Parts: sequence; structure tokens; C-alpha cells
Amino acid sequence: MFGEYRFLQRVSVAVLASLAICTSAWAQSAENKFYEGYFLEESTGDFAGAAALYDQVVADRGANANLKAKAQARLVRCKEELKCADFASLMPGSTIAYVELNEPGKKVQTLLKSLGLLRDGENAVDEGAKRFAVSAELIEAALGIRGAAVAITGIDLSTQEPMGVAVFHPGDVAVIRGLIESALPAGGKPVAPIGGFQTYHVENEVFVTLTSRLVVASPQRALVEGVVSRLSGQLADSLADNREMADVLKDRGSSLLFFCLNAKPIMPMINGMLAGAAQKNPEIAMARALLDPQSLRSLSGQFGVDADGIFLDLNLRLAKGHQNLVFNFLRMPAINRETLKSIPEGAAGFVVASLNEASSRFSANAAGDEAPIVTAMDIGRELFGNITGVALFALPPEGEKAAGGPPIPDAAAVLTVNDPSKTRALWTQILGIASLASGAGVVQGTTEQIEGVTAYRYSLPENITLYFATNGNDALIATSRSALSRSIAAKRSGRSVLTDAAFADRLSKMGPATVKAVLVHPGRCALIAKQFMSPDEVAEMEPFVAMMTDTMFGLFVEHSEGSLRFSAHLSGLPDIGPLIAAKFEQEEARHRAEAKLAGAIKGKKWDEAVAMIDGRLAERGPSADLTWKKFRVLAVGKKDRGAALACATELYEQIGDNANQLNTYAWYLVTRKKYGGQYNDLAVKFSQRSNDLTKNKNWMYVDTLARATFESGKTAEAIELQNKAIELSGGDGWKDMKKSLARFEKATSETKLAASAG
Repeated sequence: MFGEYRFLQRVSVAVLASLAICTSAWAQSAENKFYEGYFLEESTGDFAGAAALYDQVVADRGANANLKAKAQARLVRCKEELKCADFASLMPGSTIAYVELNEPGKKVQTLLKSLGLLRDGENAVDEGAKRFAVSAELIEAALGIRGAAVAITGIDLSTQEPMGVAVFHPGDVAVIRGLIESALPAGGKPVAPIGGFQTYHVENEVFVTLTSRLVVASPQRALVEGVVSRLSGQLADSLADNREMADVLKDRGSSLLFFCLNAKPIMPMINGMLAGAAQKNPEIAMARALLDPQSLRSLSGQFGVDADGIFLDLNLRLAKGHQNLVFNFLRMPAINRETLKSIPEGAAGFVVASLNEASSRFSANAAGDEAPIVTAMDIGRELFGNITGVALFALPPEGEKAAGGPPIPDAAAVLTVNDPSKTRALWTQILGIASLASGAGVVQGTTEQIEGVTAYRYSLPENITLYFATNGNDALIATSRSALSRSIAAKRSGRSVLTDAAFADRLSKMGPATVKAVLVHPGRCALIAKQFMSPDEVAEMEPFVAMMTDTMFGLFVEHSEGSLRFSAHLSGLPDIGPLIAAKFEQEEARHRAEAKLAGAIKGKKWDEAVAMIDGRLAERGPSADLTWKKFRVLAVGKKDRGAALACATELYEQIGDNANQLNTYAWYLVTRKKYGGQYNDLAVKFSQRSNDLTKNKNWMYVDTLARATFESGKTAEAIELQNKAIELSGGDGWKDMKKSLARFEKATSETKLAASAG
């Protein structure tokens, strides 16, 4: 008996020990799952994976109560995060207007990284670039919110104010969440919780609920309750499930800012109001008939930043079978790709559009020599029947542009037509008449062979020359022989913008609804601009041009039966980080040099100051500002009039045609006592030049010349100039000028009295 008892005792101990071991293992397993879920949530952002693990912990009978409570709270957070992946899923299905902001911090970081201005330890080229880059941590702290959204559901007829709800997700920016949680109890009155979450009524106008991750606000409590119910999965009806808005919401992509208007619920009401007003107002009746307002379905738009650049998109949608006559009237055929074949590779930019459908056959007289008769009606037929596509393009120069020509880049217009013989007859007469009006003496123009094609050259006013030629079914009007030659060669060789690495990808994506396009290569445009810039301006722009080899801007218009869409994209953003750093360093060096120069001048170390200025001039080249400083040191400090006048000669040449700078220096020379009246003749020279440049039409410059002329001893001439300045001013500054005039006249009288007394 005693042995049996001992046996049962041992069995009991073994069972209890086994239970203890299993319980410990279960607890350890639950704890491991919790921390694994915590890692997925906080470190990787895998909210679905974390939620699954937290759910297991909550359901685990062996887990302690404290751990289960923590897991439950984390589970709610993760479920909210998953719901917040699409703010539209939280908004009422009856939403008529919706705006959404998504992850501004990440988008700004993406943009700065593309520009080489983000200090994240990966893309900073060197220590210099890092100095002037923006910290990723700073952006995350300032703009790291997850996002926000606002939905408008209608108008409160009693208050005439919009009804709607807003949600705000502060993300991991704890300080924003903390500020909201601190401010609400102070500015709002606690009311019954919504979905178990704290709720406040702020100034008896707006209900605000704080969920685990969101701030939900609305003047209508029911709308807040709806958002919280969708957040917990208790309510399914949402904007994301609205069939009418499915296509619109699908376009959001990775946009920073998105908006849409669901017009279908409100257009019947608006149409009814217009119908009532149309009975009394014929203009409204006409507009209603032309626009068919009830057919409007949605208007949407988005702006964003991606790894490739910045984009903007606007889209207007109408109902199938709509009767919007204005919409239909503006619709054009798809872009004729034949037009693009005449735009050469390497173009700086171009605009292309369609006008008419291409004919199934071209004119039998396309290559004929006999010009058809042109009538006034042919102008209308050309625009509304003959031209199928039109493009304007500009080209970077080949080699140095000839001096003395007009400031016009190499550019051309391409007209793709159904009947090139009619186009040639029409345009040669139009250009010939314009050339005749400029005094050319003949209407036909001068013919020459360019790339094996007969071209017509016309001389127009302002020394402008235009070339015209037809190449197959393309009519070409060019500002230079080079532009015409390169266009013809592009069509013949097949090397056009359709094969240009900068444009080909975007052009390949054009669909049958694309009716207009603008594509610009900023780097190549800068090469055109260089022809018309000063050497200093070119030197300043050169570093930026080198960085824009891959930068491209594109704008497309798509017009289909029920949609009108504008889309723009700036891609290939330049890495300007190192350049900005270099500019900052140059500015620092300049400030140090200026401080050192100021110290030398203050210490009256004139020779040292002159040497510093000469060193900076040798380093950076001619500079009117630096040369003016040198003049002041020589004239006021060293009092070396000869050296100062020699310096003034250099200054005069460096200023060139800057009338304002000439006038400013002239005014200083005659009004500052430190010059002692020794440079009045120089002031007259500078002032006279500023007035020559402005054709004596600027009263301030004439006033300066009057003062300089008086100080140089020519009082009668000064009086005449001062009267002219007063007349030109029309009242501006006339009091001071009249005082000057009185002083000049008094000096003249005194001179006459002295002469008569002598």
C-alpha cells in the first residue's frame, strides 16, 4: 500500500513538472512572438506580419495578462496602419470632393536626393557637399507625418456650410501627436467616446476623436463615427468602394497631393438650377446647351515626386455619349508621327500638335512643278482641311553663330499636309508679299538647293531671313539655312526626335488620344541662350548646363471621347549638391576677402588694398564693382588722381551699356564731398553715356547730368538740362529738382553780377 502511494506521488510530481515546463514554454513562445511582431512593426513597417503575430499572442491562453494587453494595443495600431494605407477607404462613399496628402517627408527626401542635396550618408559626393546638404533626420522630424485627407459630403442647408470629415496621421512625429493631445483637453470639451476613443467637442463646432494613430475631425459627429467604424472594419461603405470613382482613385499612384471631384451626385441639382435660370437668361440657356453640365463625371489632379522627377496631372472626365459641344469642338486628331520625323535629333525643344486627319491619299501634284492657283478660300482650307500636323522646334547652334545676325535661334516650323503643292503655292505667295513689303523688290524669293531640295529664301524686315521648302508631304519654314538643312536630313536619314535618347521614351508612350505635346531639353536650350549672353553670364551658367544633360520637361494633352487630360513631368533632375557647395564656399571666400580688404582700407593700408583688389581681378576677370572699389582707394585714399583716372577708363569699359550703373557712379562723383570736385568731368562722361543709352528719356539720368554739368562750370547748359528733367518727371522728385534749378539760376545771376561789377 505504501509502495502504491509512493508511485502515485511520483507520477503527480512528474505531471505537475511537465505542466510547469509546458506553461513556461508557452509563455516564452508568446513573448518571442510579441517581440518579433514589435520588430516587424517598428523596424520594417510590415504591419500585416506584425498584426498576425500580435493576434496570436492575444489568443494564446498561456500568455500573461500584461503581455496580452500590450499585444492588443499594438494589434489595434497595426490594423489602423493597414487601413490608413488608403485614406479613401476611411471616407464616406457619398464623398463629392476629396483631397489627400501623402508622406510629404519622404517625397521631399526623394526630391532632395535627386538634386544631390540630401545628407543621408549615401549620396553626398564629398565632405564639401555634405556641409550644405539637408539632413534626412531633420526632414523626418519636420515633415515625417504619414499624411492627411479631407472629404466633403455635401452642404448643410441650415448653415450653408460644407459638411465633411478630415483625418490626420502624424506618423512617427511624436511631438505633433503630443501637441494635439495636450491642446485638445485645454481647448475642447470631453464628450462621449466614439468607438472607445477619446472625443472632444472644440468650441462647440468640431468633434475631434483621437484613435490609436489618427486624428479625426468633423462638424458632424456622425461622420467621425463613420470613419472610426470603417477603421475597425465594422462599416464597409467607403469612397474606395465607389464604382463611379474607381478609375479616378486608381490614378493616384505615388502622388504627394491628390484631389478629385465626384460631379455625378451634384450635377443634376446644378443642372436644375441652370434650367430655371435659363428661362430668364438666354446666355445661361446657351451655355447650358453648349456645355451639357449634367454629363460632367469627375475632375481630378495630382502632384508628386518620384525617383525620376516631378510630375503633375489633371484629368476631366465626361459621361459616355455626352453632348458637350465645346469639349467636342476643341478635340483634335492624334498627333501625326510623320511630323515628328522632320524634327532633327539634338533639338533643344519642340511643340507638336494635330489639326486634321491625314487623307487616305496625297495630291497627285505633290512633286509637280506647276503651281496651282491660290484663292482667298485656300487659307481656310489650309488650316481646316490640308494641314494634318504642325510642329515648331529650335536647335542648338552648330559651331559659332555668325556675327551681326539678328538674335534669332536656328528654328523651323513643320507642316505635314495632304496636298504639298497647294501648300507651296500658298506659302510662297504669303512670304513673297511679306518680303516685297520689306523692300526686297520681288515676290518670288530667291531659290537655292539645300540637301537636294529646292528652297525659297525671303528677306524680311529687321534683317530677318526665312527659308521655305517642301520635302515630301512636309512644308518647312526655317529661320536659317542650317535649320532647314538639318530638318530635311533628319527625315531622309530617320534620325529624328523619335530616335533621340532624350525624347524617344516619352514619344513612344503617346497614344491615339495624344493631340498636343511640348518637350524641352533645358541643357540644349541653354546652348541656344549662350549665343545671346555676355561672357560673364555664360561663365555663370556653364556649370549648370553641364549638369542638365539628362534633364527633360514634357507636357502632353490627351483628348478622347470622354476625357481631357494634361500631364507634365520634369525628369532627370541635375545633381546640384556639389555645385551648391562650391558656390557657398566661393561666397565664404569672397566674404573673407572683403573683410580683409575692409580691414586694409580702415587701417589706411592703401597699397595693400590695391594689391588685394588687383589679385581678385586677376583671379575672376573684369568686374565693375571691384574696379570701382579700386578707383575709390586711389582717388580718396591715396589721392593719386592720375592712377584714379586710368582706373576710371577701365571702369567705363567694364560698365558697358549698364545705364543704371553709369548714372549711379556719376551721381556719387558729384555729390560726395570726399571726391573734392576733382572728378566732375568724369561724372559728366558717365552721365552722358547713361543718357545716350536711354535717349534722354529718363528724368533721373537727366537730373544727374544737369548736376554734373553744373559742377563742371556750365551753368546755362545745366539749367536747360534741369528744366528738361523736371518736364520728364511729371511730378516725381520735382521739389528737389526745383531747388537745384533755383541754385543753378542763382549761381548764374551771381556770375553775371560779378562780371558786370568787374
